[in-house]
Amino acid sequence: MRRLMGWAWTERGWLMLAVLAGVVTVGSAIGLMGTSAYIIAAAARHPSVAVLSVAVVGVRFFGVARGVGRYVERLTSHEATFRILARVRTWWYSALEPLAPARLAGWHTGDLLSRATGDVDALQYFFARGVAPVAVAVLTTVGSVAFLWRFSTPLAVGVGGFLVVAGGALPMLAFRLSRVPAAAVARLRAALLAHAVDGVQGAAELVAYGHEAVHLARQGSLDRAYAQAQRQLTAINAVNAAGMLLLTNGAVLLVLLCAIPMVVAHRLDGVLLAVLALVAQASFEAVAALPEAWQQIAGARAASDRLAAVVAATPAEGASLAPAPLPMDRTLRAQHLTFRYAPDGPLALRDISFTLPPGGHLVLVGPSGGGKSTLGRLLLRLWDAPAGALTLGGADLSALAADEVRSCFAVIEQDPHIFNGTVRQNLLLARTGATEDEIIAAAQRARLHEVVLGLPQGYDTPLGEGGQRLSDGERQRIAITRAILRDAPILLLDEATAYLDLANERAVLAGLRAAMQGRTVIRITHRLVAMAAATEILVLEGGCVTERGTHAQLVAQAGRYAELWHATQTAQLPEAVVLSHS
Repeated sequence: MRRLMGWAWTERGWLMLAVLAGVVTVGSAIGLMGTSAYIIAAAARHPSVAVLSVAVVGVRFFGVARGVGRYVERLTSHEATFRILARVRTWWYSALEPLAPARLAGWHTGDLLSRATGDVDALQYFFARGVAPVAVAVLTTVGSVAFLWRFSTPLAVGVGGFLVVAGGALPMLAFRLSRVPAAAVARLRAALLAHAVDGVQGAAELVAYGHEAVHLARQGSLDRAYAQAQRQLTAINAVNAAGMLLLTNGAVLLVLLCAIPMVVAHRLDGVLLAVLALVAQASFEAVAALPEAWQQIAGARAASDRLAAVVAATPAEGASLAPAPLPMDRTLRAQHLTFRYAPDGPLALRDISFTLPPGGHLVLVGPSGGGKSTLGRLLLRLWDAPAGALTLGGADLSALAADEVRSCFAVIEQDPHIFNGTVRQNLLLARTGATEDEIIAAAQRARLHEVVLGLPQGYDTPLGEGGQRLSDGERQRIAITRAILRDAPILLLDEATAYLDLANERAVLAGLRAAMQGRTVIRITHRLVAMAAATEILVLEGGCVTERGTHAQLVAQAGRYAELWHATQTAQLPEAVVLSHS
């Protein structure tokens, strides 16, 4: 709750305006009921019009003020709510970004999507119904009791007691009863979305293996559990509504029981009997929505906890309070690098050392699980290596700002993500200020330009989710063009041609030759293609360097690398393109 109130405090100005407008609205409603009752009751005595003129003006005033007050209250409360939600979304994404991808590996995409959308949206019930309306209820209750006190202390105390129960005890009861089902609703909503995302993304596999019925059965089970939790909340809401109606009518009955003897004893004008009864009834307008609001607040609290649970994770890379300046020298050096993902986990890398000068070409080869990709993650500071084990220009990598380290790299992965936008938007991801000429020049070097010219709208052609309009090789060319536009001094290739056939691999490697010109290159691969250009090759197995040298040296040693090389030749995957830095 403290976290929610902290967010609300950021827009206290708008919320205070909402409180003021809410008091005007409810106060006008009470005034409207009271003056209307006075006119009707007094008219039974057939007084002159002058006697009723003030009350008639009051009815008009309160009627207009109520409408204007309601409009201003809704406008200001929603303005505050939307501003706070925008701030929360920014906070959550800003906290989420340093966690990707290392600390988010255990989270399901659908679950994160549910938190970013459903859970953030659920907070609106707290800010729109749980802050200003509570203050309005308190202020109008005090005003109503003070008005009734002028006529009868017992009557004021009695009605005040009903209002306190209706606006305090009943909402708190609703909040307590709703905590468990509200948390279940938030959890099951996320599970439903995650399962639906799985079904959409894996629809082809589900159909191919005849697993649709099982998937749908699971979806139905989650849906029934979600509906059950919603029914529990609805039942609690129904009890609250009945309780509010009972308390309202009880307060009116109390007014009648107290006021009628006063009228009989001529201590109260009979006209005022109707006024007091309807004022008491109208006073409950401010508290009537609180039980349902606090039921929603229970869901908002659960949503807030789910948001905080993600960002509470410690980023995989430490954030230095005073990061060292990025050195001009781009020499990468590993010195006896040993790393494990968890303190009690197995070693992922053991005693790795190398020096890669600017313009060098380092290739990491070996079987899956050998530690190649782990080393790539450490270089990008997605995880932090032990202090001093990895350096850039002599500076400890972990002492440098992570964003500055990553600015030195252009990365081409085996499965580059293509956003659901145009070709141009996907390319500008690498450098937002790139001109049209720069985009075309980079695309031509990556052999993408000809492909784009064949698309219906050229560079403005939408590519669909995941780049569905492109082949695997064309998606790789998008990634290569990004790397060329990025113009970073170090190029990291992580299995960039792993899933391509020989023809596409040749085309992609030809594009890579353009991206490599004048850059330091680190290539991670298990396919020994285009190895002659490497200045050094490391063979990684079980997290250790088992062999190192140039291509010719390693083939001559007749070791593990030579076995892999000859197996490559047997599989008829020749060295397709001889890459150079010229």
